[in-house]
Amino acid sequence: MSQDLGVLRLWLAMAGTYADWGEASMRFRPASIDDAPFISRLVVAAWRDAYGGFLPASLLASLAENPHHDRGSWEGRIGEPAAVTSILSDELGKDVGVLRVTDASSIPRTDGELTTLYLLPQARGRGLGSEAVTFARAEASRRGRRRLGFCVLEGNERGQRFYERLGARPIGERIAFRWEDRPILELLYRFY
Repeated sequence: MSQDLGVLRLWLAMAGTYADWGEASMRFRPASIDDAPFISRLVVAAWRDAYGGFLPASLLASLAENPHHDRGSWEGRIGEPAAVTSILSDELGKDVGVLRVTDASSIPRTDGELTTLYLLPQARGRGLGSEAVTFARAEASRRGRRRLGFCVLEGNERGQRFYERLGARPIGERIAFRWEDRPILELLYRFY
């Protein structure tokens, strides 16, 4: 019976309707170009909130000007055929997050990648992140991707614990980027 409910909940989530998952309830919809400003602001705010304890302050201060995080970058990514970008809304219909799954992956031994998953700080701790991961995995599977990978910045212990509770395991590490000659490392993960 509980497996049947899980399938129903997943189907409802993929159909873009509300699903009552106990404490949490989230709606997923395809992102549009009009969502680019929200996504850009959310990603910058989420980086500052989540990574403030271990990334250099100068890096966090510069995020709004980073071309990878700006509105134009997201306008270019939304609607790419080899990826899906979704806006996450809470039970009240408020946009609270973004996720992005790509058909290609830069992570060894994976064939798809969860490149983006961010929630507003006030949306955390309510089960919405777990729902988002379930949706991302289902979307990757629907797109023929069976080995979904993703990265977590080294030092993001909360993120590591979150994904490991959901069945992901680390499979390596690499330099994500350099900041002021300092390598910033990321841990490579895969869902099993």
